[in-house]
Amino acid sequence: MLLVATTAAAQDTAAVACKKHPASQKTTVSMAFRYRPTAPLDPTWARGVFDSIAGQWSRPKYRHERTDLTFTLRRDSAVKTYHVLRSSGDKDFDLLAARALALAAVGHKIPPLPASYAGDSVVFVIMFGDLASYMDSVYASADRQLPQPWGSNEQPHWPSGYRVVGGTVPVIAEFEIDSTGRVDPATLHITSAPNEDFAAAVKSVIPGWRFSPALEHCRPVRATYHFTETFGGN
Repeated sequence: MLLVATTAAAQDTAAVACKKHPASQKTTVSMAFRYRPTAPLDPTWARGVFDSIAGQWSRPKYRHERTDLTFTLRRDSAVKTYHVLRSSGDKDFDLLAARALALAAVGHKIPPLPASYAGDSVVFVIMFGDLASYMDSVYASADRQLPQPWGSNEQPHWPSGYRVVGGTVPVIAEFEIDSTGRVDPATLHITSAPNEDFAAAVKSVIPGWRFSPALEHCRPVRATYHFTETFGGN
């Protein structure tokens, strides 16, 4: 289940993939990660988990091995026994990957789940190895990912004084989402609406929305988002 990417924008539990390019030119060995929450989750926290493990990774000399480890992180930061999703075939390389995870866990370097997180655990997959070997993975094929809205966002309500008599009423909005996943209200514009009442119904809820921000080379970035609300559509 973890190996299938989901791109449904309304899903809070979508698997999130991220690619980290080498920090220096001394080696072409890199790391990547993806995670699966069960509730809205701050992506900067997930990056912190990844960084805590990457900091323990002893990068070997260039070679083509790749090892994928998966583990479940509990609310108390306890790491359930990891499993090897993909073995490199090189026992020493696999042990180095497992050692990085163990050192981060035993040394309490992995940050605890945010207090605001409604779930009780998060599943991670950490990929160790040659960056070129990631090209066979859908999770590392794109350097940029679009913002993903949280499923808990309040949806626009049909404005009072109007009745549904058939058909649909579309309202189109455009706005920017900052690198923390928050809407910039100053950039919110309704580009198409039947009247001010329907436009106001959409504008009243969007400023409070949260998103998993757009990612570029594994870093959260600001992005423009286009949203269409179809009133009356089922």
